[in-house]
Amino acid sequence: FHGSSLCVDRVPSEYVRLLEAGDFASLPPEDLRHLRERGHLTRLAPAREREAFRRRVRRLLDAEGPLRHQSFRATLTFVLSYRCNLACGYCYQQDLPDRTGGPGLTGKLVDTFLSRHLPGLFPRVPRKKLLFMLFGGEPFLPANREAIERIVAYARKHSITISSATNATTVEAMADLIGPGKIANVQVTLDGDAAHHDLRRVPSSGKPTFEAMIAAVHRLV
Repeated sequence: FHGSSLCVDRVPSEYVRLLEAGDFASLPPEDLRHLRERGHLTRLAPAREREAFRRRVRRLLDAEGPLRHQSFRATLTFVLSYRCNLACGYCYQQDLPDRTGGPGLTGKLVDTFLSRHLPGLFPRVPRKKLLFMLFGGEPFLPANREAIERIVAYARKHSITISSATNATTVEAMADLIGPGKIANVQVTLDGDAAHHDLRRVPSSGKPTFEAMIAAVHRLV
């Protein structure tokens, strides 16, 4: 055990209404199975469920305590949105934008979260030991720019490192936000050689992406 990743899922609004009402009869079996597997449906009453969640988080934090050392970092992942400009056949997130609905992470929500909630999340971790991770979907979609700008501004002010995972096809749109003191680390995944990659990483246009991604990697370097 070397750490923990705690996530708060976005749940479609119609699910929320059913969860609050306790009325699950109208949900298809596959949706019920998904909600159970993700932990949204349990046999606990709401108050007991919240308490069980708090106990689990406390156990994880207590287990991490003895492992803290000079190089320890806490990571906070921002899911900018589930939207992507590729339509890879193996991607499990393809239907999430339609199912979750609503906008992605807005600049206003980022500001509210960073000012109101972040200080209490990692009370024992200095800001310079925090790592912000940008994730998606595809984080570098132009629609995410405002939220990323707010994250970069906060990180620069508090000496926080930012990393991002990206398919690199839209790097140019964010080039001015990438570099020392901004988004310092970028992870790009290739799916194999050009022929294999172009079969798997497919944009809506259907055009090959391998050479464009290679060029983007050189641009990042």
